[in-house]
Amino acid sequence: MKRWWWTLCAALFAGACTQDSPTEAGSGLLPPDAIRTFEFVIGPERYLQWDTAFGLYSATSEADYTLIANDYEGVLNSRVLLRYSIPRTISVLDTLGVLRTDSMPAYFAGDLRVLIDTIASTAPSATLDLYRTTEDWDRQTATWQLRVDSTGVQLPWSQPGGSPGALIGSNTWEEGDTVLVAVDSLTIADWADTTSVTRGAVLGSSTPGTRLRTVLPTLRLRARSSLNPDTVVEMTLAPGRTFIYEPEQPDSIGVPRVGGTPAWRTVLRLRERLDTLTVACPGIPGCTLRLGDVSINYGALLLQPMPSPPGFAPELPLNIALHALLPSDLLPLIRSPLTPALGLIRGTIPPSSFMAPGAPIVELPATEFVRVLFSAPNDVDFVPTHMALLPAGSTRTFGFGTFAEMPSLRIIVTTSRELQLP
Repeated sequence: MKRWWWTLCAALFAGACTQDSPTEAGSGLLPPDAIRTFEFVIGPERYLQWDTAFGLYSATSEADYTLIANDYEGVLNSRVLLRYSIPRTISVLDTLGVLRTDSMPAYFAGDLRVLIDTIASTAPSATLDLYRTTEDWDRQTATWQLRVDSTGVQLPWSQPGGSPGALIGSNTWEEGDTVLVAVDSLTIADWADTTSVTRGAVLGSSTPGTRLRTVLPTLRLRARSSLNPDTVVEMTLAPGRTFIYEPEQPDSIGVPRVGGTPAWRTVLRLRERLDTLTVACPGIPGCTLRLGDVSINYGALLLQPMPSPPGFAPELPLNIALHALLPSDLLPLIRSPLTPALGLIRGTIPPSSFMAPGAPIVELPATEFVRVLFSAPNDVDFVPTHMALLPAGSTRTFGFGTFAEMPSLRIIVTTSRELQLP
């Protein structure tokens, strides 16, 4: 078995071959510096042209939570607008045990059930107040200043913040995760009148400094049957709702933002022909590498968290994904389609990272995407011109993450110098 190996070595290398030991494959066959690995941090000015954050994706009416705030961090106020559809009929068993439809139920009591997300809320206790609404409002477009804000129609509240009217009830949340606010029969009757444009409620807090994240408030009703007065029917209703808040944020801004409701996304414009970018070899004078000629083993964005505006730090940990943006001349950049996620941070970013300066840098690995960025146009089907940072996962936050402008890029590469045979 060994004779052909030694013969081949002698013919090709004139005695330069050696037999490898089982534990040292390749030992001595290549010079020590034939293959090198380098790590670089590339400044944003070398691979990016600009970044911009766009807001107003989705709306508070589409959120699976609501927010109640009163002068939180001295600036943030938020209230919940609620509207319930009271059933005109109920199904009951009559005195003979037959299931029948009762078209004249008598609603005599109810309560609003508010579940507090204690992890995402900031106050140890707060008093919740439920008021009647005094003006009609559009669930999809209402804001703190406007009760209707649709195309061509803008109708302001007579009092910003939902124009709350008569107090329906109050209760104080101190422990646990639930607070109940009693609703009387007269209010239920008013909510049942579909001809009333003012039917509905405004839920807020009278305790300054609070920011409470809540599950959608449900209405528990109790009705007595007209067919069988001894029968009481209990039901739970989900609301038509939205939450309104101040101060409102701009439509776009020149620093990276991710997350929030409405959601923010950051778009970054890449420089052209990144495959021609050259970098100096660390520790080797006179050595440079053209990034299109090396093997990229690892690539990641380096994001520096910054304090979000007062009142708007995320209330829950934030996850971030990297996507390629696909611009089109037929669409504004803000509406450009996205690829599936091409990079994702490991774990989540805690809310504290956006509350004070000096938070640790967040690394967002996206090796395959970075490889494509530094490929020559002829070597791949598509070289992206833009990338976008979006919130990842199904959990939405009200607050958003803010980052230092123009992130750097960390890459680890391997290169080999050409070997000449004698």
